[in-house]
Formats: sequence, structure tokens, C-alpha cells
Amino acid sequence: MKDLLDKWLELKKQEREAKEARELVEAEIYTNLNQELEGEDSQQTWNYDSYKLVIKPNFTVKVNQEMAELHQDLFKKKFELTYSQYKKIADKSIVDDIVTINQTKPSFTITIGE
Repeated sequence: MKDLLDKWLELKKQEREAKEARELVEAEIYTNLNQELEGEDSQQTWNYDSYKLVIKPNFTVKVNQEMAELHQDLFKKKFELTYSQYKKIADKSIVDDIVTINQTKPSFTITIGE
């Protein structure tokens, strides 16, 4: 098991390093092409020999929940339920026709020492 844990830690380190390196390259590409980007939210495509590059900006929007209550017609409502909340429901027959439970990949955290 120790060998597997060591291998997992090494692969996780390589993954992190590869992601950081990729993000540096992406930042350089973006900097080089920033002047050519047309709209703040429009997708742009470039062709270089046999390469096709597509840059699509992404934005996140955070909403102050208390203030949004005053203007509910402007926002979407989303009903959510965590698995922990689901397990605490005494009569699950109430929600079993409404929700679908799927198991996904478990998360792993491995550290050495404390």
C-alpha cells in the first residue's frame, strides 16, 4: 500500500506542476493575442498551419442572496439538496420521485506525517 500511496503523491505533484506550466503557456498566448480579441464575451478563433486555437472568455457572477430576494423576478431559483441533507430526511418517499442519487468518483487526500 505504501508504494501506491507514494505513487499517488508523485502523480499528484506531476499533475499540479503540469497544470501550472499549462496555465503559464495559456497566459502567454492570451497576452500575445489580447489586442486581437474583439468583444469581452465573444469567442475568437485563430488558425495557425494545422492548429486551430479558440479562446472563449468565461465569467462568474456572484449574487448577494439577501438583496436578490427583493428582485426575485431577475434571478433563477435553484433547488438543491446535499447527500447529507438527503440522508437526514425521515420519510424519503417525499423526495425520492424528485431527486436522483448517483455515486461519483470518491475524493482522495493523502499526506505524509501530520
